[in-house]
Amino acid sequence: MQQGRPAALALQFEASDEAAITLVRAFYGAVTDRYPIGTALAEACEALFTVGKQVEWGTQGFYL
Repeated sequence: MQQGRPAALALQFEASDEAAITLVRAFYGAVTDRYPIGTALAEACEALFTVGKQVEWGTQGFYL
C-alpha cells in the first residue's frame, strides 16, 4: 500500500508453508488467467480446502 498499489493479499494469521504456497499459486494462477480478483481469491480458498488445509482456508485477507 505504501508503494502506491491499490490492493494487497495478506495473511491475517500464521499459516503453514504448504498453505501459503497453495494460496499463492492458486490466487496468482487465477489472476494470470484473468479472473476477477474476488473470483481469484475464492479459487485460492477452494484450493486450500481441497488440499486438506480446512483450518487455514480463512487466513488470507484482501485489502483495498
